[in-house]
Amino acid sequence: MKRVLIVHAHPEPQSFTTALQTNAAEELRKQGHEVVVTDLYALGFNPVASSADFSERANPDYLVYALEQRHAYGSGTLAPDIKPHVEAVLWADLIIFSFPIYWFSTPAILKGWIDRVLLSGPFYGGLRFYDKGGLRDKQAWVVATLGGQPHMFGADGVHGELPRMLSHLLRGTLGYLGFDVLTPFFGYHVPYITHEDRVKMLETFRQEVRNLDSRPRLAFPSLSDFDERLYPLSETAQGLSQEPNRHEALKARRRDDHNQMVLVDGMSGTTINLSQDEFKDYHKGVGMMALAAMALWLLMLALHI
Repeated sequence: MKRVLIVHAHPEPQSFTTALQTNAAEELRKQGHEVVVTDLYALGFNPVASSADFSERANPDYLVYALEQRHAYGSGTLAPDIKPHVEAVLWADLIIFSFPIYWFSTPAILKGWIDRVLLSGPFYGGLRFYDKGGLRDKQAWVVATLGGQPHMFGADGVHGELPRMLSHLLRGTLGYLGFDVLTPFFGYHVPYITHEDRVKMLETFRQEVRNLDSRPRLAFPSLSDFDERLYPLSETAQGLSQEPNRHEALKARRRDDHNQMVLVDGMSGTTINLSQDEFKDYHKGVGMMALAAMALWLLMLALHI
């Protein structure tokens, strides 16, 4: 049996998003799981993070929100409207996030819940993220609705891949905290489909809930693939990260298995294999362009342009 927390964020109680949440709770309870639903709109949850979230400040003169979260959690001085939500997160084995997609993101009320409830300190901090995160023994599942149609999303779709657009949530929040993140469920074109199509979608969704244990997971970096300064140790880690202090779209690295250089497009990830001589020519060209740009800047400075 799992303890399931559903964090629901839709302003309309009769919405299809709410129907998905209700069906998820019903199906999970049928399976013997314990389910708690947190309806943020019904609760009138305050999404605004502020100094009022802390009844006792570590530094009353200057607010660093994450540091004050750590202090308040340790001293038991969190605002009373935050405490039950933090306790619910600690209680749950699985957290389901139910919401409509607004501007390729979450509704503001859910973003505020994330800001105020997913505390620095007990849930993340220092090198406690990804597979070392404070919530690494828990699962998370995003169930979201939108107006767009499936063909609009994907590698060749006009909007690109939807999970990538939600990477700030899937990776930057849930994966970062250590959650075992299940592949999302998206209800497409919901405001425009027929009642019969919505009924079919609900049945498909209930089947997805029944098969939740076998649902694929999203892949995120493991800190064991990085050194103490978070430089990658392997080719696998190279593919999941970007090196710090990179001022060019192209970066170069030497491969250990071949006596060659590889240019990696920092925007698309495309790789170009070059011989040592070809790489020297590339590097010389970059250097010449940099010198030309510097000379132009000095000339403009001298002429007071």
